[in-house]
Amino acid sequence: MFTLERNKAVLLVVVCLLAGLVTAAPPAAAASGSGVWKAAAGQVLFGGVNGTKVPAKQNTAVLLAALPGAQSTDTSWLLQVQISGAKQAGTVELWAAGQARPRVPVGTFPKGASSFTTLVSVPSTRKLSLRLSAAARVRICAVGYFTGKSKPVAGGSKAVTPELVLDSGPEYGDATPDKGEAVGILVAGLGEVPATGVRAVWLAVQTLGAEAGTVSLSSLSGDESVGTAPVAKDKWTTSLVLAPVGDSGLVKLISFAQLKQLRLSLVGWTAGTSTTTATGGLRVPAATELTTQAAGAKGGRQLLQVDVTDQFPTNPSQILLRVTVKTAAAGKLSTGASKQTAISKQAPGVNLGKNTSATVLLGARVSQGKSYLAIPTGAKLSDVAVVGWIA
Repeated sequence: MFTLERNKAVLLVVVCLLAGLVTAAPPAAAASGSGVWKAAAGQVLFGGVNGTKVPAKQNTAVLLAALPGAQSTDTSWLLQVQISGAKQAGTVELWAAGQARPRVPVGTFPKGASSFTTLVSVPSTRKLSLRLSAAARVRICAVGYFTGKSKPVAGGSKAVTPELVLDSGPEYGDATPDKGEAVGILVAGLGEVPATGVRAVWLAVQTLGAEAGTVSLSSLSGDESVGTAPVAKDKWTTSLVLAPVGDSGLVKLISFAQLKQLRLSLVGWTAGTSTTTATGGLRVPAATELTTQAAGAKGGRQLLQVDVTDQFPTNPSQILLRVTVKTAAAGKLSTGASKQTAISKQAPGVNLGKNTSATVLLGARVSQGKSYLAIPTGAKLSDVAVVGWIA
């Protein structure tokens, strides 16, 4: 066992295995307030159709377009950052304009075209600062937002100024966890995250694998809810993960792939406990095995049916899906409770460029235990996972 302390984060390394599934969750408590999830339809907020050229190692001013439905007090936005024309791998820093630079990447991109979802605290001016470590074109689209800016209700989420939790790169030198090794990470009380009342944290999990696999993040309190992130061989992948936090304030990380490098950035938190969730609040899922099957083609896109029957203690009205996909042609990735709604212009989703490796977090409505994905023609889907669910 060893202990590493930096920025109030303590890492305890032990060897252990994941166990079991979550027990049935209690009924949601009636409540309203800040932090409730609202989906967006993928509106382009910055960069236009082809993206804006952003130089390396310079702060670039970003003025986001208004997000339909969002009020000036709705400051926690889920954004899809799309990178193209990258001649080498690099990092993305994104923070509220006027604040000191946090020096914390919210994503790491590979060479070429890629796309990832992140959670950002957006001020009422909608002005952000953007910094890349390698030059590329950048386009930013809307995935959704969490309401309000005050303390969230149980199950509600709030963005924070990014905090670096772990980085095994040469600049920081944290140890890269071995395959199968468990790392306990103290996140409660880190940066703007409260020391108590934290059900989960939003982590930008950035992985470079020596082999393909997954990274899991669970609590140390035995409730067995879990978040996961995919790992690609010899290629950077960024995934936004809702990682459960137990009474100890720790998140347990285990990699089921050999990693070359791992970077974790804290970008938000969710209030409550494993037994308390307000109406409309997010719940962290147990390990789930979603099944997808071809459902034809419509509107020039492929349709997939996602079966969520018997995967949750109660039937969800909505799920947050992480979709990992590689496009051939440009097109929209979107969701809906039916085939028709999945391809509508108002469907939650994002437009992706051609030949783009993307991890996208999308809100998906559920009807009769099913939801639908519409993906660009020729795209290859490698993973669909539940990040959170709403009763």
